[in-house]
This record gives sequence, C-alpha cells and structure tokens, in this order.
Amino acid sequence: MKNRKKKGQVQIQFNWIFILIAGAVILLFFVGLVVKQKGVAEQGIRTEILTALKPIITAEAFSEKTKIVVEVPDEEVFFHCTDDVSNYGIQKAGVAIDTPITPIFAPESIMTTKMVSWSLPYQMPYKVMDLLIVSAINNKYYVLGDETKFRTELINFTEEFNFDEINSGEYTSLDPGDNFRIRMVVFGSTNNVFTENGGVIPKKLAAMGKKLSGVLIDKKETINGATLTFYENEYSSIGNSGTWVSNGEIDTIGFSSMGAKDSVLYGAVFAESKDSFECNMIKVFTRMNLLNKVYEKKMKTVEEHFGNTGNNDCTKFLEQLGGAGIDSFMADLQDKVGTCVSALKVCDVLGSGEWGAKKLQSTNQGLLGQGCMRIY
Repeated sequence: MKNRKKKGQVQIQFNWIFILIAGAVILLFFVGLVVKQKGVAEQGIRTEILTALKPIITAEAFSEKTKIVVEVPDEEVFFHCTDDVSNYGIQKAGVAIDTPITPIFAPESIMTTKMVSWSLPYQMPYKVMDLLIVSAINNKYYVLGDETKFRTELINFTEEFNFDEINSGEYTSLDPGDNFRIRMVVFGSTNNVFTENGGVIPKKLAAMGKKLSGVLIDKKETINGATLTFYENEYSSIGNSGTWVSNGEIDTIGFSSMGAKDSVLYGAVFAESKDSFECNMIKVFTRMNLLNKVYEKKMKTVEEHFGNTGNNDCTKFLEQLGGAGIDSFMADLQDKVGTCVSALKVCDVLGSGEWGAKKLQSTNQGLLGQGCMRIY
C-alpha cells in the first residue's frame, strides 16, 4: 500500500514537471513568434521608408528650386558620400541605396517624422544639375556672426527648415532640447565661436558628441564664393567637455554658382563635413565634364552656321573665345573641370583670366544681344 502511494506521488510530480516544461516550450514558441513578427514588421517599415525615399530623392533632384516636407516613420536615416558616390539608407537595416549621379548635401544622419528636401540649380554658366539638400525639422541650425547678404538670404529662404539667429551671449547658454542634431553656421570673424575662448564648447552642446557640427563662412561680398571651414566637436566624457576642431577648409570662389542663388554655399551649410561637401561637388564636376562635350559640339555647329551665312556680327562674338578657336577654349575649360574633379581645393572653373566659364557666359550673352543662335 505504501509503495502504491509513493508511486502515485511520483507520477503526480512528473506530470506537473511535464506540464511546466511543455508550458515553457509553448510560451517560448509564442514569444519567439512575436519577436520574429516584430522583426519582420520593423524590416517592413524600413523597406517601406527606403521605397518611399527613392522616388522623392530622384524627383527632387530634377525639380528645380522646390522644397518638400515629407512625413516619414521615426527611423534613423543615414546619408553618406565616399569615393564620389552618395548613398542613403536606414541605420538599423544595413541596406543602402546608391545615388551615383545625384549630389545630396545632408547631415550624416537624421531621425525625424518630417524630412525636408530642397533642390537648387548649379550653373557654370549653363545649368549643370540640381543640388539636393536634405535635413529635418528637428535638426537645428544656429546662425551668428557678421551680417552679410547671403546670411540674410539664408534666413529668408529656409523657413521650412529649423533656423534661428543668435548672438555669442545666447550661444553659451544653448540647450539642445529635443533637437536630434545641431549645426552652428558662423559668418566671418564677429562672434566666431569656433576660435573664441579656445574653441571650448558649452557643456550641454558638447554632450551631443558627433551630432554637433559647424561651418564658418567667410563671404566675399564683392565676388561670388567664400572660404569655408568645417568644424566638428572633439568630445571628451571626462568632465563632459568639448572643443571645436577644424576638419578642413575650401575656397569656393573659383567654382561658386553663377545662378541667382549660390547653391554651393547652401550645400556647405547642410553638408556634414568637408569630405562630404567635397565628395558631392566632385560629382557635380564629373557631370559638367560630360555636358561640356555636348556644348562643344553645339558651339562648332553654331560656328559653322555663321561661317556659311557670312554673319559677321554673330561670328565676332564666337571669336571672343580666343584666337585659337573653340577647340582650344573647350580644351582649357575641360582642363579646369578636370582639376576640380581631382583637387577641389584649387578649383577655378570660373576662370579669373581670359579662359573659363565667365568667358563662355559673356560670349553667349553677346550672341543673344545680337539675335544670334545661342550656345546654351
């Protein structure tokens, strides 16, 4: 009798153990299923974002002077440019879409529900392509320093973005708040926070690490272009301190846009760094190299046409390109463009002397004034 009782107790204990194990297995199965479904859903959202971004970015690149505010899921989107190729993607997805042609001037990453994109034409002197600017409403841009025409224009034409003018006193007490990234845009030597006080960054801003960056724009009012110096936050967790450190300087006077707006300077305001800015501009000049070959053929056709008709008024404007003729002019212009592709630091496609884009512009204007066939 005692053995039966003991045997029954063992069976009951075994049954309970079996039930617990089975229950745990079932629970783990459903937990795993939920986690898997969550992962699939998240991946689906990320794929959806990339699918939505692709036509937006492609369309914006060919929609001159337009600004678009796009609502997107709150995922971190990155923008990179290396080896003259831009790409963008979702940080957690590990998948990027290459944009080998379109230059994208943007922060390294954005995390927002509202992304802002803007297209600005680059002219040299004809339209080469549109420069695409991308940012977010929670990326803050603080503007301070010297009063310049471009500074005023920047504030007036960026209302869809998150810009604010401040002075040096306000800078020392800035609080990042809910902003994902902060960019300091400083004009000239007045209130140059990058060098004043040894470039020490207020603690609350310094704590942002790489999400804090800056650009100094030394604008030349009498001519297009400026000297640009890009800065990053060298942050130390010891004492929660940060110091502004330059990551490079570029002079844009030789390749600043000849359009109504200097799209190059706008690109500098939004580009993450000197390397990112340079990488995207090299793509612009690679395209210009191809377009110049098209315009060279058109110039030869125009020259032949005027030669056949004996129209001296039109011919004399083409002769302004130089005594050596169109071939030599275009060869020199292409050399300038090639220099810009290989070393943007010494780029001078505008042409400070006899040759360059300025000469092509004046020749085209002369043809237009005489009612002649234009080059572009």
